Amino acid sequence: MHRNETEIESNQIVRPDQVGGTPGMFYSLLLKWMDIAACVSAEKHAKMSCVTVAMDDLKFSKESVSAGDLVTVRAQVNRAFGSSMEVGVTVWAEHIKTGCRSQICQGFFTFVAISDVPCTKVQLPPVQIRTEEERKEYVLAFQRRKIRQAAQRNVQDIVLDLKKSVPESSRIGLCPEQSGPKVKCQVTMIESLELVMPQHANHHGTAFGGQILEWMGNVVFIAASRLCRSSRAVPVALNRVVFRTPANVGDRLFLKACVNAVFHTR
Repeated sequence: MHRNETEIESNQIVRPDQVGGTPGMFYSLLLKWMDIAACVSAEKHAKMSCVTVAMDDLKFSKESVSAGDLVTVRAQVNRAFGSSMEVGVTVWAEHIKTGCRSQICQGFFTFVAISDVPCTKVQLPPVQIRTEEERKEYVLAFQRRKIRQAAQRNVQDIVLDLKKSVPESSRIGLCPEQSGPKVKCQVTMIESLELVMPQHANHHGTAFGGQILEWMGNVVFIAASRLCRSSRAVPVALNRVVFRTPANVGDRLFLKACVNAVFHTR
């Protein structure tokens, strides 16, 4: 049976303290596990150090994860682009007692290879395609990259147009009125300060991307829970996270989250 050279699979047994009454907290930890697997896969292909640049198109299923379940994280490089590459990550949960296994999450990470020689441009080797599934992901990776680049330009254009055409004092009126009780944005706002300790650093000496994702996931879950109150907040998707600059040991990271909008779904 063919096994891709960049394929990485890790397994974790979920502990009670990781899911106790707060599913959102578990999914924050899951982001960390996914980033670890993706990084190892990227470095297997690059044969050098790699860092997380972005994560996007992350979707969670409605399947619940309980203490004692086996969580399997699988990562594989789909395609290389110069010095960057897309790594696809899929996660399954298995109920040990019943043997029932279901996919609970899937997403894509972008990594950049870093040469040990300063100011040296990296040119990654192409990914070897041996199966139809790998060929499909290879083609889709190129299309997803184009969509990411176009989406980033569109967002930047919208922000610029908004700043030019609408005074800051009146931008709050852009949101359409919704029926029902209103909750002020400040009610859902949560701020957190995290100190990057040595145990949070990766093998490059900077804050591990997966650790930052876990911290971000925690404050997002708290903000959503403040809105839901008696109802349970469950993560559904994560569109895009971009890492702009590295954080070093000793740095203090200020995280801030609030609910921007509410959408009616069935």
